[in-house]
Amino acid sequence: MHERSALVIGDRLYLAVGDHVACLSLELPYGQIWSTRVDTATCFGVYWDKKREALISHGELEIARLSLHGGLIWHASGADIFSEGFRLLPDYIEAVDFNQAIYRFDYATGEAVLR
Repeated sequence: MHERSALVIGDRLYLAVGDHVACLSLELPYGQIWSTRVDTATCFGVYWDKKREALISHGELEIARLSLHGGLIWHASGADIFSEGFRLLPDYIEAVDFNQAIYRFDYATGEAVLR
C-alpha cells in the first residue's frame, strides 16, 4: 500500500507524524505552524483533494478532514483498523479495513456514502 506521509501545498509542508498531522513553514522563519491529533493510534498518511480543498488524513482507526489551519472539520471510524486500502475518489473517500470491509465517506461531512 502506497502512503503519502508528506505533502507540500504552496509554502507549507504537511506531515503525518505519529498520531498527528503537522504543518511546517517552508519559508523563513522555518518552523512548526500547527499540529493536530487526528487518530488515537497512528496516522498513516496525509492527502490533498485540490478540487474540494480538502486535507484528509488516513489514520489507523480514523479518517479525518482538516482545515489548512489545523482545525478538525470531521473524523470517522469503522469496525476495524484501516489497513487494507485508502483512496480519494471523485465522489467519496474510500478506506478498507482489516476485515476487507469497504467504507465510503463524504468529503464535506464525513458521513457514510451508500453505493
